Amino acid sequence: MSQERLRDVLTNLVAKGELTQTQADAVTVGYVATGLSDVNSEGAPTKPEREKRKWLGEIGGYVGGAFTIAAGVLLLSHTWSSISESGKLAILAALAAILVGVGMLIDGIWNGDAPRRLAGTLVGFGAISAAGAGGTASLHHAQPVAASLAGLAVASLGYWRVQSASTHTAVFGFFLFSIASIFDAAHLRNGAMAIGLFLAALSWTLLSHQGFFVEKLLGLSVGSVAMLVAGEFAFGNGSHLVAYILLAITAAVGFWLYLSTALWPPLAGAVGATTIGVGEMVGTSLGGALGAALGLLAAGLALLALSAWILRRRK
Repeated sequence: MSQERLRDVLTNLVAKGELTQTQADAVTVGYVATGLSDVNSEGAPTKPEREKRKWLGEIGGYVGGAFTIAAGVLLLSHTWSSISESGKLAILAALAAILVGVGMLIDGIWNGDAPRRLAGTLVGFGAISAAGAGGTASLHHAQPVAASLAGLAVASLGYWRVQSASTHTAVFGFFLFSIASIFDAAHLRNGAMAIGLFLAALSWTLLSHQGFFVEKLLGLSVGSVAMLVAGEFAFGNGSHLVAYILLAITAAVGFWLYLSTALWPPLAGAVGATTIGVGEMVGTSLGGALGAALGLLAAGLALLALSAWILRRRK
């Protein structure tokens, strides 16, 4: 029921003497305050209508950004090879500037979580475009390093202006990409690259724990996963001893952070590192399915004992 219709009904009830004018006014005020009508007394949208428009605006922004990128890819896919290097650089740089500029403009004009999410997503897309521009502008052998550093610079600027999960993830991703590309350009061994990625992930996790990033839970999550991945990267490339050490540190740090914060991401990382690390160590030592089974059994018993100890401490 619209507010105009409600007012007519209340007026008739007052005229019949079934309600006083004071009671009718109280009903009108309560009706508008609950947000049950589509418009207020001045004809402006009420809270449900504003929420609907906010979500529609956010979805429209995502779809518009996706369409913009998709259209650019389709238009350039047929002519990209024929475009000069300077032309490619100009296109990618312009796209990055547009996406980052629009994202910061949205965040500067409108307040709230929805505009910030949309702005962060656009800035993240802009960082990817900037990485493409950086790679295009550099020499062939230095393209990964240039691309990662350009993306990291734009993502960091974006996070400074628009603090959101999207920009946080973009900064972290380009941070790891930069380290991996630098180690690869230096032709260091995969074990050294795993250690570098692990230290980067560990530093990110500890900074998140100290509250350096606004999105603490997200920082702990991506940091814990990256530490686990770094250990598996070392193991997959034959650096088994390095892998065991990294997984052991991941487990120790994860359990320590869980006891300090009671948050689940460090615990998940610790459980994963313990299960995988013990399983791989025993499986490699004994070999075959029996070794893997014994490894999982040992990890399971260790985790059960640790769980009992943690629950006892939290009584």
